[in-house]
Order: sequence, then C-alpha cells, then structure tokens
Amino acid sequence: MSMKFDFPAKTPHELVLFFYPSPGLNWMNPKGLTYTTTRNKLLGRPRAIGHVTILVRSPDGFFLTGMTQLLQNEGRREVLFGGYGLGILLHNFKGALEKQEKLIPELEKRSLKPGWLSYFRVATNEKTNARLREYLEAYKKNNYDAYYGMKNRPLCGEGSGCSAFAASFLETAGILSNEFRREWTRHFNIPHDLIGGPITGKKVSVIDVIRRADRWAQENEPHEKGFFWDPDLMHAWLVRTHDREIRNPSGEFIPETWNASAGIAWDMSAQSPPTGKIFQHL
Repeated sequence: MSMKFDFPAKTPHELVLFFYPSPGLNWMNPKGLTYTTTRNKLLGRPRAIGHVTILVRSPDGFFLTGMTQLLQNEGRREVLFGGYGLGILLHNFKGALEKQEKLIPELEKRSLKPGWLSYFRVATNEKTNARLREYLEAYKKNNYDAYYGMKNRPLCGEGSGCSAFAASFLETAGILSNEFRREWTRHFNIPHDLIGGPITGKKVSVIDVIRRADRWAQENEPHEKGFFWDPDLMHAWLVRTHDREIRNPSGEFIPETWNASAGIAWDMSAQSPPTGKIFQHL
C-alpha cells in the first residue's frame, strides 16, 4: 500500500527521477576523487557520492525506490586495510533496494533546502508504467538488487549503482535519449598499476593512490575502463535546463518547482514503450 507523499502529481501516469547532488567530489584525477570521497565519508556527509531515486506513479498508487549499498561501511576496510586502491571503483558491493518509508521523509526534507535536490518528471501512460512495474518485479525476483556497483549494468542482470538503476527506467520506457547519455555520464581510464584487490591480486594503499594518482590513464597506457552515471552531472543538467527554459522556453521541457527544488517536466505520454524482453542477457 502506498504511503502519503507530499510530492504533487501532475499527470495520471508518471516517472520521476530525483537527483541528490553530492557534498562535493573532484573528478579531475584519481587523487582528487579519493580525497573528496574519503573526506565526505569521514565527515558523515549524507549521500557522499550523490544519489538518484525513482518514483513511478499511476492512479492506483506509486512505488518509490533506489539502489544502495546493503552495508554502508563496506569499502572502508577494503580500501584502508585490504589494499584495493582504485580497484574499489570496480568493486561489486552487496546491494539492496531502498524502502519508500525511509526515502519519503528524506526527499521532503531535501526539497526544502535550495541546491539539495532536483527532479525530472516524465509524463508516461498506462502501458509504459505497466512495463516499468514488470521490470522492477523481475529485478527483485531475480535478486539483481543484491549487487551494487558503479560498473554494473542493470538491464544485463548485473545489479546496479543508484544512478544507473534510475537511467535503466528511462531505457526500459524507451526514452533514454542521446542527450541524457552524453550529459549524465563520465568515462575515465583507471590506471592498472593502481588497481588492487581481487582483480589484480596485489595491494595498493591509500598512500600509493595519494602519491601517484595525479591523472587518469591515457588510452595507450594499461588501464581498465571506468563508466559512471553521475548524480552531480544529472543535477547540474537539470538545474541548467530549468534555468534555460525559464529564460528562453523551448516547449520541450517545462520548468517547475517543488518547495525549494528545481524540476522540469517532459511529456512522453504519447510514446509507446518497447515490446519484447526487458533484460538484455535473457
């Protein structure tokens, strides 16, 4: 049964992505990323690497969820004592789907603080929402939510990170545009000599990373590919698009607000969802 949620509905069927920006991450190089991630976690800053949750709403109710780590301290021991180094970027964590009874008060609280939340509202239709519900049920039934990681591809049955999970709902609905793929993602080359842990069987200390990781690897250097749907980029795109549409409306995206949070609405209610299998590996 759906709980009460103060976020207002605008259309009978809708998909909403909520973007939580991080408290500040430096992606210029591995050293900066390691330092800012560690700082955010040690200071207890909420959603240390940013976060994304999804809402699917129809006239008969809604579900609100997101992917997260099951054990919030997993990764700390691996980096500090296990010698994972930058291998932590490729680590497969234990995962879980978030409960809406915990997300609702967090979202409502964040919505009151300027800059703490933005949202992307997509008007859908009955067929699209039925497919999204089918996707979530199959995702849970197959225990894909037990796996959480930056590299995991949700529609390949690998589990997911929070932001890739949100993007997979747009893809399942058939509306993941090239603009979103371009504006919301990061691609980077992880230097192979700084990857420790089970992937390489060697130890790389935090000190090694801080001393040596002043740049990402070049294409001609040994590396592993890194890919990330970045909540900070998602949030920045949303705010930028919101402000642009106020100044110079295009008619494609409609700016709106919820409390102190910027949002944009996108009408895809006439778009038919894809048919056939949802998961690419089956």
